[in-house]
Amino acid sequence: MKKVLMAAVVALAFLTGSAFAQDIDNDKSLFALDVSAAAAWGSSFAEEDDTLSQDAQFGAAHVDVLAVDLFDSTSGVGLEVAFGGDLEYTVWSLNRAVVPGTGNRVYAGSDLKLIQSAEDGGAEGDFDLRLVTGYHLAEVGPGQLSVELYFIEENRPVSFALKYGFN
Repeated sequence: MKKVLMAAVVALAFLTGSAFAQDIDNDKSLFALDVSAAAAWGSSFAEEDDTLSQDAQFGAAHVDVLAVDLFDSTSGVGLEVAFGGDLEYTVWSLNRAVVPGTGNRVYAGSDLKLIQSAEDGGAEGDFDLRLVTGYHLAEVGPGQLSVELYFIEENRPVSFALKYGFN
């Protein structure tokens, strides 16, 4: 039932996105190739002893590939690796959009899980969706420091990441 509900949400998002695309000026391209990278460190929120424990921490690399001229949106791919004992990784499809009226400081989106590590050491497909909200903290050197919060993820109901995006 959960997978059917998530599939319906994704389908609804694509269908409503096509309605927005009809209102955009035809002289301007809706999609553009715009590659940018970011590195992050994060942890899941749990009990006091578990929140910053090694098992709860993860590292991430995000690469935005596609810029969409609708709410200043981006789409890309992310790899997250757990710092626990075994090699545990997850590959996500990243989707972000700037919240209008915030001066490009607040953004939100959703991530779709594509692949995760399997218990036998290989990879397996597993569908999951998490909601994301983020805030650009400051311009630091050639990039931007941000904090992201992740909600309703299957294995980590609430987690956070401190992210540095390279411009």
